[in-house]
Amino acid sequence: MKDISDNSSKRLKSQVGDVPVVVGLLGIVVLLILGSIVIPDMMSKGIASGTNFLADTFGWLYLAVYAMNFVLVFIIGFSRYGSIRLGGLEKPEFSTFSWMSMIFAAALAVSLIFFAPADLIMNSATVPPAFPGVEPGSNAAIEAAIAYMGVNWMPMFPGYCLAAVGLMIAHYHRGLPMNSSSMLYPVLWKRTGGNPTGGVIGRGFNFFASLAILAGMLAPIGLLALSLGRSLQVVYDIVPNNLIHTGIIIGTTVIVILGAVTGLHKGIRLLANWNSWLLLVLGLAILALGPTLPLIKLIFSSFGIMISEYPRLALWTNPFGDITWLSYWPIFFAAFCIGWIPLMGIFFARISRGRTIREITVFATLILNGAFFVWYLIMAGSSVHYDRLFDGIATKALAEGGTEMVLWAWLSQIPGHQILVPLFMIVTVIVLASSADAIADSLAVTTTGLTDPSKWHKILWSVAMGGTSLVLLYLGGLTQIQGAILITAFPVAIAMVVYNLKCLPKMLKDVEKSHYLDLPNEHLNISIPDEDPSITTTKEIVS
Repeated sequence: MKDISDNSSKRLKSQVGDVPVVVGLLGIVVLLILGSIVIPDMMSKGIASGTNFLADTFGWLYLAVYAMNFVLVFIIGFSRYGSIRLGGLEKPEFSTFSWMSMIFAAALAVSLIFFAPADLIMNSATVPPAFPGVEPGSNAAIEAAIAYMGVNWMPMFPGYCLAAVGLMIAHYHRGLPMNSSSMLYPVLWKRTGGNPTGGVIGRGFNFFASLAILAGMLAPIGLLALSLGRSLQVVYDIVPNNLIHTGIIIGTTVIVILGAVTGLHKGIRLLANWNSWLLLVLGLAILALGPTLPLIKLIFSSFGIMISEYPRLALWTNPFGDITWLSYWPIFFAAFCIGWIPLMGIFFARISRGRTIREITVFATLILNGAFFVWYLIMAGSSVHYDRLFDGIATKALAEGGTEMVLWAWLSQIPGHQILVPLFMIVTVIVLASSADAIADSLAVTTTGLTDPSKWHKILWSVAMGGTSLVLLYLGGLTQIQGAILITAFPVAIAMVVYNLKCLPKMLKDVEKSHYLDLPNEHLNISIPDEDPSITTTKEIVS
């Protein structure tokens, strides 16, 4: 009876979650709202000071970790470990299309709709300092912007892929909870006496990893409301107001909740599949109805530019010059994507069972990056084309309404825009909802350590994201919160150095020996032996 009672207690504790982490995250949310109300200027200055210090002092670290992920994903994928199949399944749990669609949608909430159309316009107007003497707005400036497009985005998916490999080994082959700190088990086990949660250090990492992705997701939800509101004004002459913005965020939050609570195999998978098909149809429509030949030339030229310039620019920090531009672009993007690595890794790990390490690393990186850049370049190239054709239409929209306004400025110039505009509105909501429900699901997983946490946990994080975004939208705190990603991602960047250089090599050696053994019960609080974790087998853990 005592054993049954103990197991029931452990299951209840897991369903409730790691209370310090959950309370800490919700406390930060409350403090952000209160800070935006009571001391908005002080909070803004504090975040700005922190981000400026980290960008100036540790910008090189963010760029180094980001580039390390890009190189390491191919080294591991093509190594002898590449053929190892993870997750305890002989065949993949999801089809390749659904698998790619789910991680694609989860990782790219703001990029596809908000940043893509504005990217080349912004970065060609303010030429990167690595290209001195280039005239703003010229073709040479466009090429410079394309080069940094590769620096900003090519290493994004590799970081998520690497984290997924380690988390799959930790959870499915070592029996540890499915949370962020399990990535570091070769280091944390020795330091915490075999505590599966990683002790104080592990909980701290779980907290910062969750906080980083929360900070990164709050602004996009608010931007969604602004973007769709302005699209109604541009296209249908409907002036947006607080009621419309509120309705957009509440409606999106409901979709997020439905996707999260119905789980990976239903809501999340279906939303991601719809998202992929809609993006494919809309991308082909813009390519066919818009500037077809210039876009095809841009796509082919851009891959060459990005690949050739990446070795020169990836680690370039303008050592004797001003880094303002770098802190706004490559350093910010590196920090943003690094901050998302643990939680995106959890999501990717959960949908990758039955796949080999080579599939999870090399195959996923090539396919996801290829699809991403083709779409991104179609959107960015169309903005440049119509901006030059219609006397700066995209540049004016960017100056007056921000990045979220650029798409709607030129979309109405394309034949068939009466159909395309509503479809873009729908896909904007689906893209963001797909990302948010994946994050809500991953937050529920990492705060409980379970691969199937309770529905109320998923609802909690869905409502927390939607509600906080709505409040911050009204209070004007979205921009400051997005800037805070540089601060919240700093502990994650340090942890990724330890993970890439210390933990992952040991985990790969370990799983090479034991990956076909029986899997332990994820609900049990497993005690780890006090021996070198790199040689501990799954059988020993279970026994």
